[in-house]
Amino acid sequence: YLDIACASFKSRDLFYNSKYIGIDNDLNRLSMIPERFKKKLDSVPVFGNMLNLSTLPRCISESAISTNTFHWLKDSDKLKALGEISRLVSGGGDIFIDCDSGKHVVVMEDYLDQQYKSVKIYYYRNKFSSFFEEKFIDKKGVNSAYYWHILYKYILWPLLFIFELLTLKFKSSSSRVIL
Repeated sequence: YLDIACASFKSRDLFYNSKYIGIDNDLNRLSMIPERFKKKLDSVPVFGNMLNLSTLPRCISESAISTNTFHWLKDSDKLKALGEISRLVSGGGDIFIDCDSGKHVVVMEDYLDQQYKSVKIYYYRNKFSSFFEEKFIDKKGVNSAYYWHILYKYILWPLLFIFELLTLKFKSSSSRVIL
């Protein structure tokens, strides 16, 4: 797996059965990789910028993931970053990109349609769930009042989850997208 903007290998444990290449443009973050990963030959940190990964060979992985990264890029750089990532993934491989929705998604989808046999897009964080997250979650997590916590955890969160599943294909009502 390629993990683009891996920070300090924060997601490494999710890929325990595979080779993991974590790419980040922050040397300080890469230096904070836990010791248990530094000793593993299947966990490789790479200092690099997702807009220019030309120093890495083509098709070095069957899969790539990038979460909470693309929203930091200018719209004009998102397609370039996607091109760099897809160059590193072998034909028939998988790319998982989480980003904000907008006009650039259409361009990114067109690019992926040309490169891959199958492209799936899921929209999430619809207006309904965004409203409830704003009202019921404070900066420390679930609103600190106990009854709000119970209401959110056992009633609202399951309802929001179901509603999100039902609206995965609706562009207009969602602020985030998974490509």
